[in-house]
Amino acid sequence: MTSLFRTLGTLLLLAVVALASALLTMQLVIHSAEVTVPDLKGKTLAEAHRVAASLHLDIRVANHLYSSTIPAGRVLNQAPGPGVTVRSGWHMRITESLGPQTVTIPALTGEPDGIAIQQIHQSGLQLGRLAYLPTSAAPSGTVIAQSPRPNAQGVSSPRVQLLIATPPMPDSTSGFVMPSLAGRNLASARALLAHAGLKLVSVKRIAAGIRPIGSVASTAPPQAPIVPGSVIAQTPSSGYRVQPGDTVTLTVAK
Repeated sequence: MTSLFRTLGTLLLLAVVALASALLTMQLVIHSAEVTVPDLKGKTLAEAHRVAASLHLDIRVANHLYSSTIPAGRVLNQAPGPGVTVRSGWHMRITESLGPQTVTIPALTGEPDGIAIQQIHQSGLQLGRLAYLPTSAAPSGTVIAQSPRPNAQGVSSPRVQLLIATPPMPDSTSGFVMPSLAGRNLASARALLAHAGLKLVSVKRIAAGIRPIGSVASTAPPQAPIVPGSVIAQTPSSGYRVQPGDTVTLTVAK
């Protein structure tokens, strides 16, 4: 009987040792697959790719922005940020600097949309978001507002957004669907509301923190950063039917 207990005790001890060894091995494997995100800001794209490759990280250029401090062709910012622990093989997103703004923003208001788009490309700029507003105040298909404004200086993005007139809605001579203002800067939103005959009665400014990137295991696409001075909420909401003269309240990030 004593021999049996000794045998069972030995087997139990071996099982505990094996389990502990397996757990230790798993921990080593898990931690060996984690790396600390390096600081890539200011590096050339080639340098950034080389540093990331040495840590088994993947780099994708997600955006291009002007910068008065970071020369063109270098990393302006990154996500995740430096010091964050991620899994090996993680896809990093970087913004490439275009250097200081040297391109003149053309005046596009009143131009047919096709010509306006052609001018944007000929200027070396990128076509941003197009929005459409039913109105009888301008010929259909013409640009009634733009962002950035003509000859604007110190802009961050090479993208030009356009607001284009469309025929008034057939079921009403005055009513139309409230457009989405989210992401627009305040000046662009004011211009759109003015052209629509809507009254901006209140602007609320709130601090908007940096949106979380998500866990290292997340597969959700990253959210775009909240730009200070951009619209993050509106009343009435987009999609509501409004009439000229209706009042609008905006919430803007600061």
